[in-house]
Amino acid sequence: RYAQGRLLEEQGRRDLAIGEYSRAILLDDGAGSLARRMCEASAVSGEATRSLEFAVRALTIDPADPRANWLKGTALLNLGRGRDALPPLEAAATLDSERVEYARTLGRAAESVDRLDLALRSFRRAVWLEPDDAESWFQIAAGEARLGRFGAADTALAESMDLNPLRPGAYFLQGLIHENLGRTGPAMDLYRQHLTAQP
Repeated sequence: RYAQGRLLEEQGRRDLAIGEYSRAILLDDGAGSLARRMCEASAVSGEATRSLEFAVRALTIDPADPRANWLKGTALLNLGRGRDALPPLEAAATLDSERVEYARTLGRAAESVDRLDLALRSFRRAVWLEPDDAESWFQIAAGEARLGRFGAADTALAESMDLNPLRPGAYFLQGLIHENLGRTGPAMDLYRQHLTAQP
């Protein structure tokens, strides 16, 4: 049943795959990997509520499963429950500190509930794991700017723009940093560039 589900999923027939996984779970309700697979398939299908249900089931079987914690946190985040998403996402990032997507997702969730300290730590971890992660560098720059640390924001934004100079919002953020560092002329030029790109 599990193998058939995987085959159907690879063929893009997720509804049928989820049906096979459901049958497999009926045959072996203690298989955490099955519950996790069901959770992942539901998430890809955009069914956040169902994904959450199976993530909880996988965690009942194995509370220390980092992937199941991440899937639960992601489902909660997709349901607009950012504050509830933090504990499982923190658990995932702690249990497996080498997975960059765990750090990134935790950063996004923390940012959504104004936990800038946690967001910055998470995005810093992401760029430590993956130095070419332009988006995480940008999020560090934005977070540092929100905290009024414009020198640190300038450094992080330079890294981000080296990797992705066309990132929407980069000119605006760079202008804000320059303005707060007393560089009014360059700030005005950057704001104009932002308005040209984002009229």
